[in-house]
Amino acid sequence: MHQTTITASHVLRDPLFTVAPDGPDRPLTLPALIARLLAGPEDVLSFPHVTPIQRSYWYRFLVRCAAKALHAMGLDVQRASTMAAAELSEGIEAALVEAAGSDEAWRLFQPDPLLPGFLQPPTPDGQAPENGYAEESTSLLTTAIGSKNHERKVDVDRSLTTEQTVYALVEYQSGVIFGGRGNYGSQLMGSASGAGSGTPFMGVRIGSGYVETFRHDVGVFLDRWEYIRDRLEVRGSVWALWTLRWDGENPLPAKQLDPAFIPLARLIRVDAPDENGRFRRVWFKPTNAARVLDHTDGGVLGDIFTPLVPNPKHPGGFKVRGTMRWGYGYEEVVNLLFRVKGAPSDTVTALVGSPAASRTDVRVVFEGTAFEQGKTGGFHQREVLFPSTSALAFLAQPEPVQQAHAEMLHLAKAAKSAIRGATRVLLAGTPKPREGDDAKVEGPARELEREIDRIYIPTLLAAAERRARGDMDYLTEWGKRLSDLTRSTFQRTMRGIPTSGARRYEREVLAATWLDYRLRVMRGEVTGGQAIDDGGETFNEEDIA
Repeated sequence: MHQTTITASHVLRDPLFTVAPDGPDRPLTLPALIARLLAGPEDVLSFPHVTPIQRSYWYRFLVRCAAKALHAMGLDVQRASTMAAAELSEGIEAALVEAAGSDEAWRLFQPDPLLPGFLQPPTPDGQAPENGYAEESTSLLTTAIGSKNHERKVDVDRSLTTEQTVYALVEYQSGVIFGGRGNYGSQLMGSASGAGSGTPFMGVRIGSGYVETFRHDVGVFLDRWEYIRDRLEVRGSVWALWTLRWDGENPLPAKQLDPAFIPLARLIRVDAPDENGRFRRVWFKPTNAARVLDHTDGGVLGDIFTPLVPNPKHPGGFKVRGTMRWGYGYEEVVNLLFRVKGAPSDTVTALVGSPAASRTDVRVVFEGTAFEQGKTGGFHQREVLFPSTSALAFLAQPEPVQQAHAEMLHLAKAAKSAIRGATRVLLAGTPKPREGDDAKVEGPARELEREIDRIYIPTLLAAAERRARGDMDYLTEWGKRLSDLTRSTFQRTMRGIPTSGARRYEREVLAATWLDYRLRVMRGEVTGGQAIDDGGETFNEEDIA
């Protein structure tokens, strides 16, 4: 191993982290950054060198570090926020050194294989990693989204700065990738089968910066501390999982963990940086074993940012909702936020009883990369604004949203059914399904779905507020709005689907008439003579006479 003394590679003590509005000339140490997020005086608007995919992992890491430090110091968020930043930073640094068990555990490049580096366990046999690990470029650490299936591109030739290497390690050790060589799920994954898996993030954004949001989240974590210990039986003292030697085979019992433990997924060692201070090479040891023996349903493990869904294997229980390949469309958002087919994360649930409940600039943030066996479905991100305090209150009393959603969703599905039938008429003169037309029929339906998605959530929240006041006209207005969206989408469809010249005008007239009739049925203006579904629609010209 290299014995070179490397400067600017101590994650806890060196100023490595860039924040806006400061810029690159005023980097912060990790304790100073956490102190700034807790006590100010200036807000943190963004982390310019954190990629969108890394953001939720990095933020999770900061919240867990802050919660651990404050718990060890006997402070709550309110008390910490009144302290001088320098004093708070010193206390956080001391607490995190103690939590990791040594100062050496925070060194990014650790030349001694017997000692841990930052998020890098000692080698299993105490030998230099060259003797048992595979050599890889630092691109292994980053989720480089490629053009084919968005997979991790491990052979991309790239180097990382010290700051970028920290972010990449945090993502690599606490995220999850399926299908790659030796990759497997972290302790916060959604599904070990691969489909719908990933480490999902369902957080909040209060205001435009990070300080208020960070204080909220650290406070939620501290409030949940005893619950995590008792309900999940996480009652140990192991916080920095990377400080313990691991053979890559035998997992650590979850009961030995500290409630704010930092997840660790893989065996990795960072090699020394080059003469320009950039990291180019890592040593990687493949293993399919999990670092922690998970004994909880669905791998919850006390994380405050994971949305949940019912666990079919344990009636009445929940499991983590991984990021699905279709991302956070309006149905998924409503299911999770308003307990239709799931439950929001703890940090979102806690909004209702927090000072943020009286604000109108509160958002819920969904982020995650969707994974399936051997590939990924891409990175998904969505923010949902709560425009009023009454809308925010629906998190605690979601019944008006659930009721309005059931009605509005029923109409939306009827509109999609109508455009499918009209497209079939355009293609073949009949709405009856014909072999080979599925892709052409689904295209307009997907386009309509995207149009609905853009307006659905704010429309639903406004409808729920009206419903709570006894105003039921929202459904009529939604039906008219859906009709306009469906007609405009179908106009684009007619221009994009070629038909026989001799029959084109006839089919366009029939298709438009069919569509108008089905939309009138959807709005309740006429009664359909027959129940219609996408599997067996029939076309009777008398129906539209």
